[in-house]
Amino acid sequence: MHRLSYCLVLSLSLVACGGEDTSNNTNNNSVPLDWPNLDAAAKGAHMGSVVLPRMTVVLQEFDPQAYADVTCDTCHGPNGQASGFVMPNPNLPPLPADPTPVFTSSPAVAGFMASKVVPEMAALLELTPVDPATGQGEFGCFNCHTVE
Repeated sequence: MHRLSYCLVLSLSLVACGGEDTSNNTNNNSVPLDWPNLDAAAKGAHMGSVVLPRMTVVLQEFDPQAYADVTCDTCHGPNGQASGFVMPNPNLPPLPADPTPVFTSSPAVAGFMASKVVPEMAALLELTPVDPATGQGEFGCFNCHTVE
């Protein structure tokens, strides 16, 4: 649990930009999202219409001032569009392989990231969250953050 919580501590990741509504593909499970195989346009559309609005709510519930203006830049940085919204984002704080120091120094943020951000983001992308005990799963801290 430490690795997942820690990774999430510094994670602002998880939001991108897009266009058309693809919400019918995520919440009713009638059509699987298949995130890894979507093209850039479909990913952008899903991020803009599904992920950005939902993660804005999640982030603002935690800290309305820090996340008053959630945009694509929140996770992808100021050059997100120019870089093709590539993740992990080197502009986000890199995370050490051993999360213990961050976990200890920021327990509120770590808990929030572990209990809210990673599971919500994984669900929005229809991926399994990384299990901190086994390291198994499809979405976790290092989808957004680089390793120190």
